[in-house]
Amino acid sequence: KNTIRFIFLGSLNNKKLNKIILKFNLQEITLITKRLNNEEIKLYLENASLFLHLKFGNRKEIITSKQADYLKFQKPILLPFTDGGDIEESINCNNSGYVCNSELEIINVLDNAYQKFLKSEIEITNYNDASNTRGFWAKKFINMILS
Repeated sequence: KNTIRFIFLGSLNNKKLNKIILKFNLQEITLITKRLNNEEIKLYLENASLFLHLKFGNRKEIITSKQADYLKFQKPILLPFTDGGDIEESINCNNSGYVCNSELEIINVLDNAYQKFLKSEIEITNYNDASNTRGFWAKKFINMILS
């Protein structure tokens, strides 16, 4: 518990997140920040071991720009419960992390990631496609709206 840290960047005003952290007694190992500029956020992303990507309610048609940021930093992405859509497809197509369908799968992925962390092994994904940028996904979203 004292070597793991959950960091939620830019989520300071998310009341639901705060309730979940309290419910599971994770306050000691959790940091929630205000919105950060690109330089501030870059330091966190470069030093992360694993990116946690949560699905967005029932939305699954448009991949988030956050996904493009995660792909850029080539660290594994954990989607704890499948979104059945773009995020899962991106992770699978780009071989960029783990999509879980059960609590046991999540535990196994986290345990493996933690063991690698303890051994100072850095897992790097092979994804390096320049087309996956925030701009790329913004254009995709605009084209969908206009069509």
